[in-house]
Amino acid sequence: MKSHVQLLEDTKEYYRTNPRSLDGEFCVYQSENGSRCAIGRILPQRVCQELDKKGGSGKHILAWRDLVKGKGSFYNDEMRKWGKVPVLSQTTTKRMNKLFSEYHLNFLKELQNFHDQPENWSKTTKRGTQNLSACLGEHAYKELMAHAKELDEHKVT
Repeated sequence: MKSHVQLLEDTKEYYRTNPRSLDGEFCVYQSENGSRCAIGRILPQRVCQELDKKGGSGKHILAWRDLVKGKGSFYNDEMRKWGKVPVLSQTTTKRMNKLFSEYHLNFLKELQNFHDQPENWSKTTKRGTQNLSACLGEHAYKELMAHAKELDEHKVT
């Protein structure tokens, strides 16, 4: 398991040479071309595929946490909207619980938001890659890095 700082540094570096995982304007855990979002990169391929299939594009990590736990505001929203919630395989549920035990949930949420916000990224190059935008992206990265360092210093998961 990487530290919170290592995961953030690796995420920034990864998107210098790899495209963000988008389906149109929405983030997906793994796109058709195989690229993955910031959270999808730390999950096995089969888990990403199941999350995208059962949740559709744009389902937030907090929603999956609530669905795995069977309670919470996102869980209740799903019940209100659809009258049911997606049922994940035992393998995916186990892997998601492992993710939630390894990393602080708020950090995962912030990391996903960092990836999802288009204003954090420069225009797409011909190779499909993007660097952090000079203004908003670098600012968001520095704030998230401060949070990551604090979590690692206090060994919080």
